Formats: sequence, structure tokens, C-alpha cells
Amino acid sequence: MNSIIPILPELFLLALGLSVLCIDPFLKKDEIRRPFLGWFTGLGLLLTLVAELIFARPADPLLVFGGMLRFDRLAFLFQTFFLLAAIATAYFLMDDERLNRRPEAYL
Repeated sequence: MNSIIPILPELFLLALGLSVLCIDPFLKKDEIRRPFLGWFTGLGLLLTLVAELIFARPADPLLVFGGMLRFDRLAFLFQTFFLLAAIATAYFLMDDERLNRRPEAYL
């Protein structure tokens, strides 16, 4: 279980991406789909950020998965920064008429 905690945000992002792609075909009208996918993605990213801040804060540098992944404070800082940038991007995409028609834009 300790080797899963460092990749917990990535697992949440994988689940969020799959759910966005699975929900999109069931949303028929473009007026409903665009704001819903934006808010859904933004809230999912925010929940991922909260889960990262609560569960996946590194105490000491740690090598996981046989040394393939290093889990330390610098990686945590960059991961937090990229999640914040992804949240802002998801909310900005809701206003762009040309880009927000495809669900891949929210991934």
C-alpha cells in the first residue's frame, strides 16, 4: 500500500480522464456539455489536488517501484504546480467556443 500512495494523484487523473471521455457521448446538447465538462474536470482536478495535499506529502525522499520513481518534495512541488495550472486551464477552456467542443481538450 505504501507504494501506491506516491502515485495516488496520477491514479486520480487517470480515473478523471476516463470518466470525462465516458461521460461525453451521453451529453447531447452542446450548451449543456461545454460547461458541464469544464466544471466536472475542474472539480475532479481540485479533488486530486486535495487528495495529494492530504495523503501524498513526502516526509523523506523515497524510491518506489524498484527505483523507477523518486518521491520527494521537489516532485511534490512540481506536481502541485501542474495540477493548479490544469485547473486554471480547464476553467479557461469553458469560455473558448472553438476549443471546448472536444472532450480531449479537458484532458
